[in-house]
Amino acid sequence: MKDSQGPAAGSRSEADEARLMITAGGHVSGVSKTLYSELIALDEECSAEDYADALTINDCEEEAVSIYVRLPLHEQFGDVCQDGGGLGHDSRQIDRYLDALCKELELVSRKLSRKPLLQQLHLGGGAPNCLSEIQLARLFDHLDSHFSITDDTEASVDATVYRASLTQLSLLKGFGFQGLNIDLSGVDRPTFDGLGQYQSLAVVGDVVRNARGLGFDTLTVSLRYGAPHHDIAGMASLAARVLALEPDRIYCGSVKTAGDSTGLAAPRASLADRVAMFNQILERFDNAGYNWVGLDCFARPDDVISAAQDKGALRRNWIGYTDKPGRTMLGFGSAARTDLPNLSLQNHYSVNAWQTELEQENLPVSAGKRLSGAQRARRNALSDLMCNMRINDADGLVLGSQAGEQSLESLLEFGVISLSGSTLAVTDEGRLALQQIWATA
Repeated sequence: MKDSQGPAAGSRSEADEARLMITAGGHVSGVSKTLYSELIALDEECSAEDYADALTINDCEEEAVSIYVRLPLHEQFGDVCQDGGGLGHDSRQIDRYLDALCKELELVSRKLSRKPLLQQLHLGGGAPNCLSEIQLARLFDHLDSHFSITDDTEASVDATVYRASLTQLSLLKGFGFQGLNIDLSGVDRPTFDGLGQYQSLAVVGDVVRNARGLGFDTLTVSLRYGAPHHDIAGMASLAARVLALEPDRIYCGSVKTAGDSTGLAAPRASLADRVAMFNQILERFDNAGYNWVGLDCFARPDDVISAAQDKGALRRNWIGYTDKPGRTMLGFGSAARTDLPNLSLQNHYSVNAWQTELEQENLPVSAGKRLSGAQRARRNALSDLMCNMRINDADGLVLGSQAGEQSLESLLEFGVISLSGSTLAVTDEGRLALQQIWATA
């Protein structure tokens, strides 16, 4: 690939980003999504036996691993779960899910010759803090029996504020959780809008203060923009109210789907409006002293992920951005994703299908992709580029892939990336474009 500097740094604008995507006739979007699909693509040929073999083969490749435990619970609207494959609030349903989850932990640990050290532990999937105290204790006990959880383990949990009482927060802190993640979807609209939940910023503020008082290290909030009821002025106001919470990290992404109170599909905001909304958010968070991390996160300058990005050492997995070096991710629960050096896979999306496989003592694999050394290296390079906005070895993103080289040549041509020597960098305009394109890929 020939050197290409792309547009001058510091020249970004809403017009630049819109022009980059629109005048290219959708080509940039198509190429970018092709690259992104290579990062996460799976096929249907992966079996439980493939997973078991991969666990044995990759047993000792990394000293520490990360775990994502998916608990598809949502607080609002009874048994409605907008991301599908969800649980109701019947304690018997939840206990059956936990039975299967404990069985999955056992089956995976059987394939390992050691008790792996955890560098990260995350409870996600919606509102896992809807579990009772007894259920939370049972889950943590099983995790601790199969994996080595230490003071250095980065432990976090998604939480709905309506269940995050001071007593529950104290329990979670006692289990070693230092990170609390709160989804702010719906704070600007106190009725069901198809995004899955609503929140009160006053209640969120109370939970944040309680968590601070208990010593939680990292308070993260996430918000989405581009829903039918969003407008540019409203998002600017929401950004200001979010900043008043003084969170440590803020994840910000465009909505992928939207709906009205009847559940019927409704159009998202236009591309031009979404670009303008994100620029309003970016300007306010930047003025408040937050660093733009990766494509969709803002963090304080003294945050470890800000420092990692400055050093080109930022990583991302299914939990989020991290400075932890290990890339192995084990996913537990319905629809959870697992990433091993030579295999990437996903569990059954349906809770019933996932539970049935485990009740028959089978690993609940739905789809996967075997990875050659070159394919894994390309995935790692692309992930690192998304995180750090540059990689020092551009050839690592191609490694003999003709399609990969053609995609990069196209992104160079349209100014999404620049190449100087062997260093590949995302341009300012390219970063804004990719934030929109990959947010909805």
